[in-house]
Amino acid sequence: MKILIVVSTLDTGGAQRVAANLSLGLPKDCEVDFLLNSDSEIAYPYRGNVISLGAKPEKDKQKLSYQILIFIKRLAHLKKLKKYGDYDAVFSFLDSANFANILSGKKFCRTIVSIHSNLSSAESNWKYKYIVCPLIRCLYKHADNVVTVSKGIENDLRKSIKYKGNNVITIYNGFDLDRIRELGIQALSDSEKKLFDGEYTITTMGRLNEAKGYWHLIRAMSLVKECFPRVKLIILGEGEQRKYLSGLIKELKLEDNVILYGFTDNPFCLVKHSNLFVMSSLFEGLPSALIEAMALGIPCVSTDFKSGAREIIAPDMDINDNVLDTYYEEKYGVLSPVCDGVQYDAQSPLTKEEKLLADAIIHILSNEDIRKQYAVACQQAVERFTIDKMASNWMGLLQ
Repeated sequence: MKILIVVSTLDTGGAQRVAANLSLGLPKDCEVDFLLNSDSEIAYPYRGNVISLGAKPEKDKQKLSYQILIFIKRLAHLKKLKKYGDYDAVFSFLDSANFANILSGKKFCRTIVSIHSNLSSAESNWKYKYIVCPLIRCLYKHADNVVTVSKGIENDLRKSIKYKGNNVITIYNGFDLDRIRELGIQALSDSEKKLFDGEYTITTMGRLNEAKGYWHLIRAMSLVKECFPRVKLIILGEGEQRKYLSGLIKELKLEDNVILYGFTDNPFCLVKHSNLFVMSSLFEGLPSALIEAMALGIPCVSTDFKSGAREIIAPDMDINDNVLDTYYEEKYGVLSPVCDGVQYDAQSPLTKEEKLLADAIIHILSNEDIRKQYAVACQQAVERFTIDKMASNWMGLLQ
């Protein structure tokens, strides 16, 4: 068996990490090649050989001219590789790679593409609205399979994007749970230990961008602080919203309670020492950070965004049901209504959803028995998300 995996890089990004993990989980007798934009920077562990498009460094990789150039190079390479590479299948990750995979044909091998986020959430971007989504409706039906990484994404693809193909299947992403737990028990430095000198410590992690909705969580912390004056929220990650979030923290006088910690090589040891993990996202695909926190045995509160959280925390709940009026204690954690996404200032009163998020946090922090219960349950929940199970399901598409 010989597989070609097509993805932009192996140094940043959630889908890119999934591609790397997939290579590690494929059978040992399966030969694996990667087709990357460049082989100059590789951060994620992987197995296989790398074929590079030889792309030059580019600061703005979203620039249309750069993306068109990469697409043309990738398409040309794929046509040759499919014809002469003796591959059984080509797996592709993200839109541009998917389009090239389909357009290069399936005469010589199976063509399998994958979707890692809710496409309707990106339709405010003109490129998605007028180029990407119409191409998906037109082209994806020609793939042998379209893999979505959550049922919520599959639902979004069919209902919001109006995709009519019958070749869609959901395969959950796989995680190296043992490695996450190993990193979680690493000793803290003296400076890191000082982060946990408060009454309770809450963590969250991810890029400081609009999708994560961190300003809603920060505003909710003003209410949590009233119950627990020495509570701390540690936000692990960097991004374009740092200035806005930092200003909001100062305006709300939460400098002693909310810490924008930034990027760290090992966030898991910090999450492991916290009392609660909170995800305030407005939308996700399959939220890696939530699964990683649960793997560490940390009780979780999450907003009930479009896809992923409900499937992880409340797998028995219908993904089409709405959580509108209150927070819910579910099988593996707590779901709270998703916030409205409006970027408020410190003077604006808390919204209903922000108050409910605060109430959910206060409720869990106030109940040690519930935290202990979720600490056990959430570790059981994530056993569905192993690399071996993911790879087995992908290989099952070839049978």
